[in-house]
Amino acid sequence: MSAAGRSADGSAGLDVWALLARVWARKWFLVLFVLAGVVLAYAALSTVTPHYTGEVRILIEGQTPDATNPLANQAVREADQKKIESEIQVLLSRSLADQVVTQLKLDTWEEFSTTGGGLFGFGARKPANRAAVISAYFDRLNVYQVGESRVIAIDFWAEHPRSAMMVANAIADLYVGGQLDAQVAVTRRASSWLDEQVYKLRAQVQASEAAVSEFRRKSGIFESNGNLLKNTELAALNAQLITASTTRSELQARLDSARALMQSPAGIETSSEVLDNPLIRQLRQQEVALQRQITDLSADLLPQHPDMIARLAELDDLRRAISAEVGKIARRLENDVRVATARERTLRSSIARLKKDVTTEKQQESELRSLEREAAANRGLLESFLLRASEAGARDDRSIQRPEARIISRAETPESPSFPKKGPILMLAFMASLTFGLLIVLATEMLAGATTPAPRYAAAASMRRSEQPAPPAVPAGYDAAYAPQQAYAYQSQPARAPLQPYAPQPQRRQPAPAYAAGGYVDPFRPQPPQQAYRSAPPPPPPPMPAYAAPQQGVPRQPVTQMIALLPANPTLTQHDQWVLSQSAQEILRFIASRPSRYGQHVPGRVVRVACGQSGPKGLVGLARLLAQQGKSVVVVGTSPQPAMGLTDVMSRHCGFAQVMQPDTQSSARFIGWGSIPVHDDPALIANAMQALAQSAQIVLVGDPDSVVLGLAPSFDRASDTSLVLLRGTNAPTQALPQTDTAGLIQIA
Repeated sequence: MSAAGRSADGSAGLDVWALLARVWARKWFLVLFVLAGVVLAYAALSTVTPHYTGEVRILIEGQTPDATNPLANQAVREADQKKIESEIQVLLSRSLADQVVTQLKLDTWEEFSTTGGGLFGFGARKPANRAAVISAYFDRLNVYQVGESRVIAIDFWAEHPRSAMMVANAIADLYVGGQLDAQVAVTRRASSWLDEQVYKLRAQVQASEAAVSEFRRKSGIFESNGNLLKNTELAALNAQLITASTTRSELQARLDSARALMQSPAGIETSSEVLDNPLIRQLRQQEVALQRQITDLSADLLPQHPDMIARLAELDDLRRAISAEVGKIARRLENDVRVATARERTLRSSIARLKKDVTTEKQQESELRSLEREAAANRGLLESFLLRASEAGARDDRSIQRPEARIISRAETPESPSFPKKGPILMLAFMASLTFGLLIVLATEMLAGATTPAPRYAAAASMRRSEQPAPPAVPAGYDAAYAPQQAYAYQSQPARAPLQPYAPQPQRRQPAPAYAAGGYVDPFRPQPPQQAYRSAPPPPPPPMPAYAAPQQGVPRQPVTQMIALLPANPTLTQHDQWVLSQSAQEILRFIASRPSRYGQHVPGRVVRVACGQSGPKGLVGLARLLAQQGKSVVVVGTSPQPAMGLTDVMSRHCGFAQVMQPDTQSSARFIGWGSIPVHDDPALIANAMQALAQSAQIVLVGDPDSVVLGLAPSFDRASDTSLVLLRGTNAPTQALPQTDTAGLIQIA
């Protein structure tokens, strides 16, 4: 065992390998305990009514996030979360529970309609009222949000699989149907309100249009192509006035030009009006022709010639006619100027009058436009309400409604119960039973001596050395009684049967010994009642005896030097291995051979082994064989040089952790007698032996001297630990005091 299994000062420690060996010895107790725990758990699960859970998943439609507006997306997520929480409260509402109870008639179902009347639900069952049914409904319902999604889970358990499936689906259907009904109801209310508004708006439109017509009639405001009639007339008069002004100005200019030309004798004749006149142009042609004739005649005739006179008279007539025509043209220009001026004056007066009328009409037009706007607004509102009323009428059908929630997973009939989960519960019961069983075994073994407490030597050490009892006398005849033989026998009393010849027997594996709280228990004989092992508590440990300083000049060495003398892997011949194996088996058989009586404490054993192997090889080999059988073994030996050991621990010069050395090949431990000679203080050795009795199941002593042999009977009576004295067959022997538990094993 490693040093970690012991306390720091060696005063107390735990032999883990020995404890595990004793736990293994009680493996059947653990098996039965675990089996009983699992069977009880299975029986308890069999009495529990199974629960079957129907699971429905509903998706709540949310708003589509805007990738270009992170702030709006955050608001959308917060709104979705609040909406989901609100929908969960709707699913947990009492109104929905009433609908489910009414639709499925849960008050007629056996698991809802009755409750247990007796203690723990046994006895007569009484009908449950509707409040109790709804309370049971809520106890079985669980609604929660699935992670951070917009999915709501509805779990409902019942005693029957079909019941759980029906109720879960009914909750989801009624919830979605309730949303559709709510939307239809909202649509119908909106349609009704729109119809009322349309009726009112129709009356308002009629009244406003009538007011516009009446105002037009009274004000005389009429329109043509979207313009007021007077505005159109004013525009036309303005255009005419411009034309008249232009004409007058032109005529006036022509008249002024004609008057200026008339001031000269021939100026009028050069005006454009005269030249452009066709009559004057014809008369001018005649005048030109007549002058040409006169010119021709003047060459032949005198001016007084009648022909000349006649021609001159015609010329004068033509000129008078031209002058008359020119005068007519001048007068006509004057007349045209007067007419244009009068027309312009008339137009100007008409325009001035229309301007006054238009100004008055503008004021009336504003009132008319106000009435028209009101009529147009009423007309537009009426058209909008008519459109919305038409759409509301189209949405009044329940089949075309799109709810905000939809069922994405309906409940199926569960095949296995959701509670109790027999597999995990039975596994938990197995682990719990195994844990409690191990705790019981460990507690029992620790109370029975699986721990290695500090040696109890205080009471004995308080006695003075003069008061310590002398070692028992060594009886005579020791060598003859323990002479080497070719056979072996158990010889614990003089009246025992004679030794029988030894014959080799087939090897068989020995069952692991069992241990009780009071000490060693033989697995081959009936067990007495538990109170038989509860004898009087052990006496208090004796006090530490006074001890003189060790001999001067003798150096003390650590126990590791003594342990170093023991071979880590001793080389043994096949015969030596067989001898040590037989020794280990016979030691275990001898320790367990004596039957006990009920009510009597089982004492330890004192065994002396005489075999061919002694010294380091015998100690190491036998100790490891005994340790392999699950025994806690401590080997006590002597070293060629003084080394620290038991006597130093008892003298408080060191602790057990400093002198106890674990074996690297087994759970055995080694310790030396110490630097104080054994013969110097037998009482100190007696305390050391008592301390060893509390630290192991088997104490193995190699080549004991007379002091240890004398203390063997007291060791046997004081503890439940077995003392094994290993001595070579060729070594000088001494007598072993005869007790009812001492014995001899001789192996050739």
